[in-house]
Amino acid sequence: MNVRPRLASKDPLAILQRFWGYSEFRPLQREAIQCALDGRDSLTVLPTGGGKSLCYQVPALAMDGMAVVVSPLISLMKDQVDFLEGVGVDAVCLNSTLKGFERREVEERIRAGRVKLLYVAPERLATPSFMGLLREANVSFFAIDEAHDPTTPNCYRSRTTSPARPSMPTPPPPPGRCETTFVNNWVCTNRKFTSAISTGPTFITLPSLWFALCRRC
Repeated sequence: MNVRPRLASKDPLAILQRFWGYSEFRPLQREAIQCALDGRDSLTVLPTGGGKSLCYQVPALAMDGMAVVVSPLISLMKDQVDFLEGVGVDAVCLNSTLKGFERREVEERIRAGRVKLLYVAPERLATPSFMGLLREANVSFFAIDEAHDPTTPNCYRSRTTSPARPSMPTPPPPPGRCETTFVNNWVCTNRKFTSAISTGPTFITLPSLWFALCRRC
């Protein structure tokens, strides 16, 4: 049996230094992490490369139990789990790529309390067998990773999240920016977050993204 050593400290900064080797948090990471530790709902919007994953990975290690990470991309799950396992974190995923014996092994680890981070696809939340498995586990919190824009009908598994389309149109954001205020308010209202805070800037500038229209002859 592969048993990981117990954490010497549950301080978020100490966990960051031990497993990721960083001496300080990036902007807004600490605020998002503290929300999880306080048991509060939060919506965290950060630019690409801003360290969104750490916002749930660090509190998962600081808290008792297992954090459930809902991710729409199998490749992202694998990359995250491979990295976490490589630095000594008990992380697993449950998805359609697993063989029967692999799935049973993961489920046994979950029941035995030997998992800190569990990655699953949104559709798995709709299966009675998986929900029954979670009832046997000590779940610390849920994190939705890579949700993108939940106000669009085809984005991020609309069948699972079942978002209602907003009735009021919104103007497009300025060029080169991703306007987050409307989405933040929509998620906090329609997903019924309790004591929710929104962690992130009103506008995220992405200078590497640009659009061009070309006339076809």
